Order: sequence, then structure tokens, then C-alpha cells
Amino acid sequence: MLELKHVLTQKLSFSAKLQQSVKLLQYSAIELNQATQDILEQNPFLEIDNQSIKVEKNTTELTKTSSHQTAAESKNILQEIYSVDEDLYTHLKWQLDTGDFSIRECQIADFILDAIDVNGYFYSELQAFKSTITLRPKPRRAEIIKVLKKIQKFDPDGVAAQSVQECLLLQLRAFSNTHPNKKLAINVIKNEYEALYTKDFSLISNNLHIDEEMLNGVLKTIQSLNPYPGAMFDNTKSIYMIPDLMVKKNKGYWQVFLYQDLYKNIKLKNNHNELLQKVFTTTEKTFIRTAYNEAKWFKKCIDNRNSILLKVAQIIINRQTDFLEKGGVYMHQLNLSVISELSGLHISTISRAVSKKYVQTPHGTHELKYFFRTNLIGQECHDISSDSIKPIIKQIIVQENPLKPYSDEQIVDALNLKRINISRRTVAKYRMSLNIASSFKRKLDRVR
Repeated sequence: MLELKHVLTQKLSFSAKLQQSVKLLQYSAIELNQATQDILEQNPFLEIDNQSIKVEKNTTELTKTSSHQTAAESKNILQEIYSVDEDLYTHLKWQLDTGDFSIRECQIADFILDAIDVNGYFYSELQAFKSTITLRPKPRRAEIIKVLKKIQKFDPDGVAAQSVQECLLLQLRAFSNTHPNKKLAINVIKNEYEALYTKDFSLISNNLHIDEEMLNGVLKTIQSLNPYPGAMFDNTKSIYMIPDLMVKKNKGYWQVFLYQDLYKNIKLKNNHNELLQKVFTTTEKTFIRTAYNEAKWFKKCIDNRNSILLKVAQIIINRQTDFLEKGGVYMHQLNLSVISELSGLHISTISRAVSKKYVQTPHGTHELKYFFRTNLIGQECHDISSDSIKPIIKQIIVQENPLKPYSDEQIVDALNLKRINISRRTVAKYRMSLNIASSFKRKLDRVR
């Protein structure tokens, strides 16, 4: 019985570590601050070097060095509060809009995203799903599968799977190739799934010719996976945001810094060996070792989060220096694939890193997602950012016949004539963001 409890504890600990690493990367500044304060209160091997925290000083320096900043913008950034409420569809749509997709692929992908349920699964049978697509010409099965495979690389890992088995495989394939159990875990899910489902572990050991220790390692890896990748976005609530990063000019170059030094000044105490010599019971020794290992892992996760966040943000800023110098009109094309290529990071990792992260700039505080722009390029058209399309839509509606207002589909056609190719859904979204009613409501209001 004692041995059984020990094995169960190890499994839960392993799974929690992986989840903690992913969560810390996804956390906003406030969420990370709360998690840090919680573990500082619980773990005696972590502390903060208060002398190194310079949040207010850094804010002042940024205000002084930002020549473009107005008096209103230079207020203490902690007073600027943002509310975020992102569901799974919105999270996936952002990745689609900033991914490496052709116009045709985006149109097919829009239908796929609509068919993904709250748990993150795409359960539609492909032939039946194909019949619901209203594109002309109708996409071939191979086209749909190609787009589906690209969506399956989105964050969260495992999204758009057509079964639990595929969901787990997608997550495992996203693991680093250096992960010790990756190949074997994929083998188990792919070829021994029924035995895994029925918990016939001896059959798995015999079929794969592995010993009990190796099997336990693989099972721990599998146990760390999430069979409901979309569930974390269900029933999301608004949370308040403060900046994670700030940008300032240093010797002619724009540099990104962590806004709060709290996270980079978490110190790990190395007095656990000394404490072990002062206690005698097994319980006390176990507590010290466990607490120290947890503290060491948390510090490693924080350092890794900071490193990834700074790396990704610096690449973004390097691409958007014209925005920093001149303002939002000068935003350049940028998508997740570009960042992935320049950073060497997986696209899903980048998506987690920029989600809910805000950066203070001379032109206000923006979510990192703000700097990703998918330009819509026609055969004879220069780069047009998404924000530039809204005034065009507004102008089209202003010039319409009051008694025969344009439908969203007709606006799509009008944009196509200008070599701007976007979906009807996107037109509707932009129209609503401009507080412009539907064609039916516009006509009704004018008749009245």
C-alpha cells in the first residue's frame, strides 16, 4: 500500500510540473504576480531581492526617454487597466489571421474553426463537412485535410483533433525531440491505445519489450497530456492587465525590458543541505527535499518564461521600429511563422508567449498580439494592413444607396474590386467594430 501511494504521488508531481511550466508562460502579469506571491508564502527556499526591484525607476526613465509620449500617456502605467475575455474561437482565429495561409486556405479554415467544439475537437466527418462549405469551387478532400493539419499546429496543442487518440498524438509530437519519452509515448498511443485504455500495462510491456521502469516513465508522460485542450477557454472571465514589458531607446536602438523586475529577481536559497543535517525524521527530510526541488523548478520556469518572452518581444519590436518612431500607420506585416523562423521556437510556444502580454510603448500600451498584422495582398495591390480596411468599409457604406444598402457579401465584392480579399465574417466583424448596423437595420432606420 505504501509503495502504491509513492508511485501515485510521483505521477501527479510529474504532471503538475509540466502544467506549471506551460501555465507560467501563458500567465499575464497579474496572474504571474499572484502565482509568485503564493509560492513565496509556501516555499521557504524562494525569496525576493527587494533591492533589485526598480519598477517605478524604470517607468520614470521610460517617460523621460520617450520623446513621442504625451502627458496623458506618461502617467503611471499601473493605472492603465485592460479587460480581456478570449474564447477558444477568438484565440484560434487570431492564429489563423497571423499564420501562413493563402486566401483560399483562410476561407476553408474559417469553416473548420466554426466546427470546433468547446473542448477543442473537430468531430465532423469530412464528407459531411465538405457539403456545408459554400465556397466556389468546392474544396477537395485533400484541400480540407491540408488546412486541418495546419490548424492542428495551433495553440493549444491537440486542438482540432478528430479523436482523443489523435489529440494525444498531436500533443506528443509538439514535444521537443530531446524529450526522453517522446518516441516511446507516441508508439504507445499509436499502436497500443486499446491496451492503454483498458490499463493492460503488462501487454504494453510485452509488445514493446520494455521494463517496468521505462513503462512508468512513459505513462507519466502520457498522464501529463490534456484530453480536453479547449476546455481552458470555456467560461472565461474578464481579468485586468498591467504591462509585462516596456520598450525604450538605448544608444539609438529600441530595446525590450521586463516591466517588473520582481520576476527576474526571484532568488533560490541553497541552504537545503545545511537544513537536512539539522533534522532527523524521514518526514522532515522529505519535506525539505521536495520543497527545494519545487523551488528550483519554479525558478527555472520563471527564467525560461522571461527568456522566451524577451526573445519574442525583441524580434517583434525589431520588425515594428517604424511604429515606435512614427506611429500606428507605419505598422508592417508580421505573422507567427516569421517569429518562429527567426526565434527557432515552435509556433504554439510563441502563441502562448504573446497571449495576454502587454508592452508599454511611446504610443500607448498594447497587447503583443497588436503587432501581428496579416497584410491582404492582391495582384496589383500594395500592402494593406487590417486596420486600414475599416475606413474603406466605412467609405463603401457611406456611398451606398440608402434604400438599397450593401449586404456584407456585397461589401466583400466591392473590396475584391480593390484587390482586397477578406471573408464575409471578417467584414461583419469590422463593420460591428465601427458601430455600423446590418444592411437590414440600416434600411429600416432610413425608412423611418
